Amino acid sequence: MSLTIKTEVLKAMTEKAQKCASCNPLIPLTNIMAIHVEGGEVKFITTDATNYMKVCAPILHEEPFNASVYIALFSKLVQKLTSESVVIDAKDGILIVTADGEYKMEMPLDENGEPVDFNVPSELTTSNAQTEVIEKKIISAVIDTVKPALATDFDFGSYVNYFVTDATVVGSDTAQASMYNDKLLPISNILLDAKLLDLVNTLPSAEINFGQDGDIYVFEQAHIDAVPYIMTVYGRKLDGVSDYDYSVITSLFDVDLQNSCKIAKSALLSCLDRITLFVGKYDNNQIKLNFTNKDLTICSVTNSGVERIVYKEAQNKSANFTCTVNADLFKNQIKAQLTDLIEIQFGSDALIKFVDGVHSSVLALEDE
Repeated sequence: MSLTIKTEVLKAMTEKAQKCASCNPLIPLTNIMAIHVEGGEVKFITTDATNYMKVCAPILHEEPFNASVYIALFSKLVQKLTSESVVIDAKDGILIVTADGEYKMEMPLDENGEPVDFNVPSELTTSNAQTEVIEKKIISAVIDTVKPALATDFDFGSYVNYFVTDATVVGSDTAQASMYNDKLLPISNILLDAKLLDLVNTLPSAEINFGQDGDIYVFEQAHIDAVPYIMTVYGRKLDGVSDYDYSVITSLFDVDLQNSCKIAKSALLSCLDRITLFVGKYDNNQIKLNFTNKDLTICSVTNSGVERIVYKEAQNKSANFTCTVNADLFKNQIKAQLTDLIEIQFGSDALIKFVDGVHSSVLALEDE
């Protein structure tokens, strides 16, 4: 059995499908892409062991075709092809790609020695989902602003995920927290897998059709004439909501900080690039901040690197405020701000706050 597909379509579909294949050496299925042809449609399917992605395109091919391939090698080959079309054959456990030349790849085998054949689990392909259109620009903004505050160590449990309400999205690793004040999904008080939202952000349309059926979430791109494929992402509702201290985290944003300044984002990042060169291995990755009525001084804890940045605007009720912060976390929060002019609020012994329109974040202060 074989199929013929245009190279430009194959490249686009493979590039997208690869984004869901996490290629975890401990989970074989995450290294594989399934290829199915049925009903005049070719489907590429991948998984990260939690979420699934399906990339479909119409094709002039009447016979069913089912195969699988290790996506790392296959995708590298596909992106280097220059022929107008590609023929893919599957024979005796070997995938044969004919394009600029002929290339043979062993197909993944199951425990019985048979080629692996997998699909999106039937429980995820619900037809009873209530569908609503959501905006990709909000998804992108959440990833830009809230994701930097998420925990990256799974020892933090639920905090590696977003907490979503009907009006906010919150992320925190307990040393920093970020909140985006807008409606992301038509559901509330859930934990949302960070990887799932990254996958949804790869959909090419400005509007995305979101469907929910119980614990199942389905995201499908809106049709775009210029895009030769349709992408669908499947995910599940996560457990652990009760372990997420949402009220405690959001209360941090209510701390009254009466002092504020506005500084150019580019100036701050440029300054930090230089000052962090003087953060020594025994400095606990810390830097010192000194806010005055007119400017902010940033220095290493040993004062071996010192810079002063004049405010663009200020509203201060105290002459001086000095604090110590983690250099990497401070820099991450600067990068996460959406505007070129960053507002920093200060005066608390516990935290400083960044305010950026619908987005705000807090960073815990550290002891020297």
